[in-house]
Amino acid sequence: MSSMSCQIYFDNSTRVFYGGQLLSGRVVFQLTKPKTVRGIYVKIIGRAYCRWTTGSGHHSKTNVGEEFYLNEKTFFVGGDSGEVVLSPREYNYTFSCMLPADLPTSVEGKIGYIRYVVLVHVDRPLWSDRRFQECFTVLKVLNLNEGIVLRAPLVREDRKSYFICCLLCCCTSGPLIVKGSIPVGAYVPGQIIDVFLKINNGSDQTFTNFIIQIIKQIQYHTHANSSTKKLDTVVVKSASCNGCPKYQSKTYRLPITVPAIPPTDESTSNIVKVSYRLQIQGSAGCLRNDPVLIFPIKIGTFPILLNHTAITQQPTVPRQTIFVRLPPLPADSFNSSVPSADATCGGDAHDIDPPTYEEAISSFSGDVPGAAFRPSYPVFRRTPSYTTKTDI
Repeated sequence: MSSMSCQIYFDNSTRVFYGGQLLSGRVVFQLTKPKTVRGIYVKIIGRAYCRWTTGSGHHSKTNVGEEFYLNEKTFFVGGDSGEVVLSPREYNYTFSCMLPADLPTSVEGKIGYIRYVVLVHVDRPLWSDRRFQECFTVLKVLNLNEGIVLRAPLVREDRKSYFICCLLCCCTSGPLIVKGSIPVGAYVPGQIIDVFLKINNGSDQTFTNFIIQIIKQIQYHTHANSSTKKLDTVVVKSASCNGCPKYQSKTYRLPITVPAIPPTDESTSNIVKVSYRLQIQGSAGCLRNDPVLIFPIKIGTFPILLNHTAITQQPTVPRQTIFVRLPPLPADSFNSSVPSADATCGGDAHDIDPPTYEEAISSFSGDVPGAAFRPSYPVFRRTPSYTTKTDI
């Protein structure tokens, strides 16, 4: 049994923090035997990292990208030199750090991550150092009411023609026309996307089903403006509906719920960039060219309020100060200059329940060190609903 143990506790039990908030907690350090140390310190680290290999054999190449957003170090005991003898007992220390407002959101992927960690380091002379760590989630606020264009419905159409071959000739069948729409271009986890699909199948091909998917795309870079990059595409949610027989028409309305996923962010980090799309694909089999509809969507941390315009009329408010529905923190942790949800969003915000903070769905493998940690994202259970128009 080890004579040394350490527990790290956060004052906010959800371990979810927004940029601009105060991160605070305590460290409980237990010794059952005297220990000589050079120092005991805490590091609060925010880091983007990715690694992948291209080629094979002697032609293989390892690509690595790394970027730091936080690297704070505070000594509890001792320093960089000298030695201190600690008697056996329990030691309690506190730590705190004001998080920069422009931190990127925590993300875990197959070959990389944006990760935040509190690391307690015990520097022991003549022995290997001991480390204890706990991860926490950082969220960058993305209030979807800041973009007018996101309120507009999205409509996509795909037309396909297929060849009919017989013994004497080949000719083209009637067209397959697939048209789909979603009511707005941005959502938050927990919201339902109301997908409307209209199929006019004038071809001789029977489509067995249509698949609707929410797809997360993570783009990894080795450094800023790098041409060396890797794309990782993950289906985070899928649903299906019946197909359409040949020479017939069908219409479908299909709801699909956005799971706990990180908000869209393609600009804050130079190493890890996150985007989303909703995709509808028909299936005819027989190696046919299936119809595909692609809707680029944005995932945020606060939903669109269709009847509210106050936010878009306040261009002087810095983006980083628009904090909405923050996780519970001690009263003295809030920056007094940050407006509350009521001040920022007006009365319509009262119709929205505060989010819960739920662990992300598993969309990464164990190839990345520490990938057992799952960040938590805001999930809304009662939000505005948007209706899809059926006259597409």
